[in-house]
Amino acid sequence: MSKPQMWGNRNIEEEARADQQNRRRAASSSGARPRTASSRGYSSHNTSSRGDASRSSRTSHTTRATRSTRSTRSTRSSRSSRSLRDQYSQRGGEYADNVFANPVMRANDGARYSSSRANERSYQQTSRRAGQQAGQQTSHRATRPTRANRSHRLQPGDPGYKKKSRVGLFFKIFGIVIAVLAGIGIAAFAYLYATTDVPEPESFALAQKTTVYYADGKTPIGNLSAQNRTIIACDTLPKYVGNAVVASENQTFWSDSGIDLKGIARALVNNVTKGTRQGGSTITQQYAERYYLGQTDTYLGKLHEAILALKITQSQSKSQILCNYLNTIYLGRGTYGIEAAARSYFNKPAKDLTIEESALIAGIIPSSGYWAPDVNPQIAQKRYNRTIELMYKNKFITAAELEHAKKNFPQVAEHQVSNDYEGTKGYLLQQVKNELVQRKAFSEDEISTGGYSIVTTIDQKAQDALVKVGQTRFAGEPDSYKQTAISVNPKTGAIIAIYGGDDFLKHQYNNATQAVFQPGSTMKPFTLLTGIQKGVSLKTVYNGNSFRHFDGLNGTVSNAEQINWGNINLWQALANSVNTPFVQLDEEVTPQAAAANMKKAGFPSIDENNPLNTLGINATTALQMARAHSTLAAGGIRPDVHIVASVRTASNEELYHANTQGTRVFSRHDSLLVLRAMQNVTRLTAGAEPAALLRSGREIASKTGTANDMTAFSYVASMPSNTTVFAVWNEDDKGNPVALPVMLGGYAYSNYPAHLYAQFANAYLTSLPVEKWENVKDTGKVGGPSGTWGLGNGQASDALATASYDAPVVKKKDSSQDTPAPQDSQNGENQTQEPDQSDSGQSSDSSQENKPDGQGSSSGSHDTTTPDSQGNDSNTPEKNPSTDTSQPTTPGDGTGAGAGNAESAEN
Repeated sequence: MSKPQMWGNRNIEEEARADQQNRRRAASSSGARPRTASSRGYSSHNTSSRGDASRSSRTSHTTRATRSTRSTRSTRSSRSSRSLRDQYSQRGGEYADNVFANPVMRANDGARYSSSRANERSYQQTSRRAGQQAGQQTSHRATRPTRANRSHRLQPGDPGYKKKSRVGLFFKIFGIVIAVLAGIGIAAFAYLYATTDVPEPESFALAQKTTVYYADGKTPIGNLSAQNRTIIACDTLPKYVGNAVVASENQTFWSDSGIDLKGIARALVNNVTKGTRQGGSTITQQYAERYYLGQTDTYLGKLHEAILALKITQSQSKSQILCNYLNTIYLGRGTYGIEAAARSYFNKPAKDLTIEESALIAGIIPSSGYWAPDVNPQIAQKRYNRTIELMYKNKFITAAELEHAKKNFPQVAEHQVSNDYEGTKGYLLQQVKNELVQRKAFSEDEISTGGYSIVTTIDQKAQDALVKVGQTRFAGEPDSYKQTAISVNPKTGAIIAIYGGDDFLKHQYNNATQAVFQPGSTMKPFTLLTGIQKGVSLKTVYNGNSFRHFDGLNGTVSNAEQINWGNINLWQALANSVNTPFVQLDEEVTPQAAAANMKKAGFPSIDENNPLNTLGINATTALQMARAHSTLAAGGIRPDVHIVASVRTASNEELYHANTQGTRVFSRHDSLLVLRAMQNVTRLTAGAEPAALLRSGREIASKTGTANDMTAFSYVASMPSNTTVFAVWNEDDKGNPVALPVMLGGYAYSNYPAHLYAQFANAYLTSLPVEKWENVKDTGKVGGPSGTWGLGNGQASDALATASYDAPVVKKKDSSQDTPAPQDSQNGENQTQEPDQSDSGQSSDSSQENKPDGQGSSSGSHDTTTPDSQGNDSNTPEKNPSTDTSQPTTPGDGTGAGAGNAESAEN
């Protein structure tokens, strides 16, 4: 018998039985007589018949109620309560009335009709079985047609019809495309896998060395990295050496298949979304990339790399792969492999490395050239901490070893450079490498292992001559004196010669490109250029006396040796390097405008708010000075100064070519007018030796410079195809600047580097063709654009504007006859002299080739004293006597920016 059906919280069968008993009691109380004990004693026949009738009645009621209930549950939920009540009234009579009169059952109508279609079918099946047992018809089961009985599918326009979405069709097509692409990818992978062979390890272990050549492309200067590699057997290494690399580079190395799919996927997502170039490479992939394939940046290259890594994993054991990796990976300092790195960083073989030392080397692998502790200690420390933590995380070291490593960061040995860098050639090789790396043309690793042929711009004859002159020392010259020189072709920016020091292995600091000094009066031409741009004529007359006051400056500004030059024009002011007119001119054009031109020319750092920037108060390098003056020599085109001409592969494919075009920053007219004024310096005040170079008909525009406090002397000279800088300075054992004496080797002040230039010119520059710049006219206005510059538009002078450029005949003077000015015993500078006010009105028509007497002074500009075209001194400006010992402010040439040659002071 089926389980009684529940409807809400009521049992229908129990309710029917209770109802029947109530009805009987009601009938008995209304018409039956009282029964006695005897009247209740029926015969067995009557008892049996009554019991049968009672059971039959109960069964009938129960069957009807069950059928009614089950029929109700099979009816669709959309039918109303009234129709259901009518149906039950027909089938169940008064019992159905009783059922629907029950308020509890009415309240559960909503629950009855919320049953699912699956439950309906279950109830129908149950009802069918119950009907068969009772012999009843179950026509009520057909109240809802089944799927099998449906006559047709719904068509467009039928009630309930829904149009099919096209989204499903799109996904079907998309799935088919993906499947096709996947099939193609699998086929391509299978093909590449079948056709990829693993080379023998020995075929990649020896990387080619890169050779650097002179400008002829045939004569080698040296090699940029002979491979510093020693192959060792890895069974001699402690396990933590290899595991340090595993922890830092590829933690799944011992268990992966040679590729890291998660890492590749992560790198692919980052490359697509962020535009980065990550590789997601394992140790095996790095091993395959670097030493089988070379650098692989394309996705196809990465696929080839991954396939090769899979094959390597199948053909070589993990230990063998790791050992080959350790023997070949670049680890900085020009070292390849763990053995060479251990000896370079810690002066010991790899088998003796400690946990800490192993972790340090492993941590810097991704960028060993820049993360080495002696290059970038902060990053090295960070990478070291990361590596030891990962070693502990992967159980390569114990907790005690981790704590010990945290407290003992290893100290590396001093970098011992290869003998390829011995002597002066080391400066050339290092400059070549620095230039290519800084311009992001190549990485250090690529340069060291690429097997390239690098052709420089260095002319061997010029280089030999420059080095020979640069290494010249006068008798008794202290070791603290430093010299440098650089020679550039202004038309192309090519460095034809450079002297950075005597021996790179002993002094790895390039004096030509790294050492700085104050350039002094070599900055004045750029202030003059700014004045020309703003329309001032070089005939404009200025007050050239010393001890002048200027707005915004404390104290006074004086000239070399506190000389009063009187009223002189700008031609004369530049030729004699007179300070006070240029400080006034700098204020008139504004220090900002002058500084902007200095930066355009090639000086990177200039004080923009100080009119003393014209006196060279900002430190510079010889390279920067050469670039700036090459800009003038090239007619206003700033060259891209460089030492590398080209880079080619072993198969002669050109990978790099230098830019030789330059950038125009000034007009040609303005630049050439400045050069014309600078030629007076060569002819009149730089000394007899540079002046003698003019006899061949060459044009040489030059300028002397002396640093503040006499700490450096410099000289720059330009011809149409060459600009050369010589500089000398003094420093203590800590690198701090120290004042130089007035006389160096018989030459006063900046005439000493001018003397060095003349020696180089005679050895090399005189072999160059004679060239000249075109002549340009001074089109400016006397007194400047406002007519108030200098002494105003009523003051003009033609002095030196049309002077002959024939070299004067000069007799050499015995330097022993020179009597230096009295010097302070503590600072080597002259005692201060007050100006003679009676000279303040000196005529502007005084001789333009004036020189003060031959006395030297360390406290002022020394771009003075050259005889006139007849070899005679005339109208020498007076040096002001003074009884006041107060020290005036004399920056720039006022405290040392010029040159006075002792040998040119004789008539």
